[in-house]
Amino acid sequence: MSILPDGKSTVTVVNPKTMVLFGGTKQGKTTLVAALEDNLIIDLEGGTRYYECLAIDIPGIAEEKSISTGKAVAPWDVIKSVVLDLKKYKEENGKNKYTNITLDTAGVLEDMVMPYAIQLYKAEPRNKNYQGKNLKTVPNGAGWQYIRDAFFNVISMFSLYCDHLIILAHTKAKTINKGGQELEVTDIDVSGKMSQMLAARTEAIGLVYRKGNQTIVSFKGEQFIVSGARPSHLKEQEFVLAESDADLNMTFNWDKIFK
Repeated sequence: MSILPDGKSTVTVVNPKTMVLFGGTKQGKTTLVAALEDNLIIDLEGGTRYYECLAIDIPGIAEEKSISTGKAVAPWDVIKSVVLDLKKYKEENGKNKYTNITLDTAGVLEDMVMPYAIQLYKAEPRNKNYQGKNLKTVPNGAGWQYIRDAFFNVISMFSLYCDHLIILAHTKAKTINKGGQELEVTDIDVSGKMSQMLAARTEAIGLVYRKGNQTIVSFKGEQFIVSGARPSHLKEQEFVLAESDADLNMTFNWDKIFK
């Protein structure tokens, strides 16, 4: 039987499976995801300590285990344990424990996966005797492939155990050359090619910013801002995702994102 299509397929996916929300510091990114129902925040910075939310404080747990055991426990060891627990739950229950998972933030994840990247690097026979601690210093940039592989492997691992994966990130200014003119663009704060690779592997990238009492997410494809979305209800759209009243009571509109 031929598998060649005779006509156009129908839309089968509405919501973004993987979404990046990036913005400057103190723009409300963590506040937004803390309010999202059934959302496990993999907190890599310790920022959720100031929120009432569903979260795992990765550096906090690593520090506690280091003190209690008397042995150094790296944040990467805690991340591995979380992934294994999520996998075990799904195998035993036939479903994911959480609808949503948030990684907070991409830039810190890049640093925390270094032990995993080194493991991948040393798996190559020619690199088995490597004794360093930072692949970013390997001559000729030979370590970056393994950092990228580790980074995206971890993202893929977490995406297996939720319906929607949200990745929070900070912004950085980047200079590009367009038509011989140097232009400054707002980009996702990760190293090198990883920004473009992250954009290619996600269904939506939204810029988070504040305007008065509103927290806004823009999926508009601005010329100097890395943003955009594949889902039709997000494409070229901008939403007020959170708003506070005079008494600082917050209203959230996550139904604008996840239908």
